Amino acid sequence: MSSEQIDVWNAVVAEAWVEHADHFDRTLQPFGEAVLDRLALGPGDRVLDVGCGTGATTLRAAALVAPARVVGVDVSAPMLAAARRRVGATGVTNAEFVEQDVQESAFAAGEFDVAFSRF
Repeated sequence: MSSEQIDVWNAVVAEAWVEHADHFDRTLQPFGEAVLDRLALGPGDRVLDVGCGTGATTLRAAALVAPARVVGVDVSAPMLAAARRRVGATGVTNAEFVEQDVQESAFAAGEFDVAFSRF
C-alpha cells in the first residue's frame, strides 16, 4: 500500500470511520457474515483478518474459533485503537490487533490456518 493511502487511513477517513463504526458495522455485516460463513471457521482455527478496521469481523471470528488466536491487521492506528477498545469492552481474550501493511508482514509461514478480508 502506498504511503499516501496509509496517510489517508490514518487521518480524515479513519476519524469518520471510527465515529460512525456502529453504522458501518450494521451496513457491512451481511458481507462479513457471508465471508465467515463461507470459511466455516471452527474451534482451533488460527485466523488473520486483513484490513480489520475497527474489529467487527475479528471479534466475530474470535468467537467462532476460541480458544485459538485471531489477529486483525490494519494500517490505521485510529481504527485499531477503536478495535482494541471493543476487545476490552467484550472481554474477548483470543483477539489481538497489529498495525502494519500486510504486504510487508512479518508473520511466519504457517502461522495462520486462514487469512481473509471482508472486502
